[in-house]
Amino acid sequence: MTKFRGLALLLLCIVILAASAQEPCRYIKTRSGLAGYEKGGPYKLEHFELTKGRTELRNFLWNHWHNHIKGIAEARVGTVDAGTVTVMYVVQPDSQGQWGVDMELGRPLQPPSCSAFHDFSIVRFGAPTQGQ
Repeated sequence: MTKFRGLALLLLCIVILAASAQEPCRYIKTRSGLAGYEKGGPYKLEHFELTKGRTELRNFLWNHWHNHIKGIAEARVGTVDAGTVTVMYVVQPDSQGQWGVDMELGRPLQPPSCSAFHDFSIVRFGAPTQGQ
């Protein structure tokens, strides 16, 4: 009987650890916890082309990170090998107050189906557009 209790306790610990681990691509799956964030997009991006969507996304990310404004932007990119990829950008401070950008890539046709990244800074090259 104690063997089964030990196994049950081990399984319970594994379930608790899995539930408490940060879920990958939580922003793509749900927008919960993002009330009060300014929204951008969805922006349509094309490969190797400077489209209106790409410049609007760049401006959104720069303005929100540079001016410390919480924001979430969604972009959709058509690819040859991974279908339409969804990219979520979340501009926000971390637990220490340092501003950065969380980025999640959702790929429906190519593993891994989701990847998450974080960056603390954005670099802007070239002259800002009007109003920047």
